[in-house]
Amino acid sequence: SEGELRVDVQVAYESHPVPRSCTLWPLQERSTMTQAEVSEFVSSLRRTFTDLEALPMPTIAVLEGYAGGGGAELALACDLRVADSTAVLVFPEARLGIMPGAGGTQRLARLVGLSAAKVSSNK
Repeated sequence: SEGELRVDVQVAYESHPVPRSCTLWPLQERSTMTQAEVSEFVSSLRRTFTDLEALPMPTIAVLEGYAGGGGAELALACDLRVADSTAVLVFPEARLGIMPGAGGTQRLARLVGLSAAKVSSNK
């Protein structure tokens, strides 16, 4: 009826005793792609993460272990991040002079502030 608030919550989560990693796109694979293929793939990831960020329901990333590159970008596109003591978010492509392209660096700066993002990227 009018004026009632209905909340429907669905959560799917499975924890594993061994920390896992999430990278989404091995850098070795990137080296075999043409510039056009890289550009299309990065654009597709950016659109996907932007769509995730725009979902009307809250999104939560559960971080256990290593989230590098696309895995870090995925976590940063969520509304909330819950991390255990083994969680690490990194952009390994930056050390190779490759700009992370799916929006994660901008999301990180918006979340923690520009100064903190710069400090964390130099560790």
